[in-house]
Amino acid sequence: MKKVVRMLGLCALVALAFTSCKKNDNTNKVTFKATITQPIADERTGINTSNAVIWTEGDAIQVFDENGATTDPFVATLTENGRVATFTGDGAFLANIHEAGKYTAFYPVQAYDATTVTMNTIPYEQTYVPRDENRIMTDLYPMHATNDDEGNFVFSSDAGVLRISLFSTSTYQFNVKRIEIIAPEGDVVNGTLVYNNVTRSKSVNVPEQNANKVVLQCGNEPLPSNANWSVDFDIVVLGGVFANGFTMNVVRDDDEVFTVNTTVNNIINGGHVRAMYAIDVINPFPNN
Repeated sequence: MKKVVRMLGLCALVALAFTSCKKNDNTNKVTFKATITQPIADERTGINTSNAVIWTEGDAIQVFDENGATTDPFVATLTENGRVATFTGDGAFLANIHEAGKYTAFYPVQAYDATTVTMNTIPYEQTYVPRDENRIMTDLYPMHATNDDEGNFVFSSDAGVLRISLFSTSTYQFNVKRIEIIAPEGDVVNGTLVYNNVTRSKSVNVPEQNANKVVLQCGNEPLPSNANWSVDFDIVVLGGVFANGFTMNVVRDDDEVFTVNTTVNNIINGGHVRAMYAIDVINPFPNN
């Protein structure tokens, strides 16, 4: 098994937020909007092909009042290519929507009880999603919010995205079977976020194995033999990791492994995308 080892450099980018609300005067319903504030970043940032973070039709958010009571999830209806989602719900439950701090909202929710909300797990093993299909797995990226005095929910996240951008100057086709990311021991890269449903204070359910690792299964995705065109591979991780770098193994379809190491501070904070400069897997950056 051949190994090619080099250092990699990364650049930090930024991420998320949301808005808007009104009461339907002739019904017992309240409609509020979630408008995404787009990432402040360079041309390599984005979650869909137009570099936008988007809702998906049918996305459901769970909303709790100040006493921890809840109702049926609010389901998104999309406008403006997914950048704005409209949610409609029971007017009695949302009677205090214009009083700041009266409600909390969570997405995507796996389960909840009287005091806590368990989010969908950020898994050790993820599946590559192409750029034109929104880049990350459905219902994977956790977000939470509290209403303001205008009836808006401004969402934030305690997860981040590591973006690996690759091309190849191989003399024959380079197909990516998987990408393995290994952080130093002590980093918790994957796991399940659990929140207090009123205060949003959080804890992490840490997996017993592979807590410092994540694997992106890429389905033998072909790489272009062109330095001006690369393939982006987005991996969701818990925020606060990679302060001491990480190791990346790119595994080819013939199981040949190309390894890239970094030991510098590449921390990914919650709500951020950390994007890697496009590299040639065959001839990566020199050691530095």
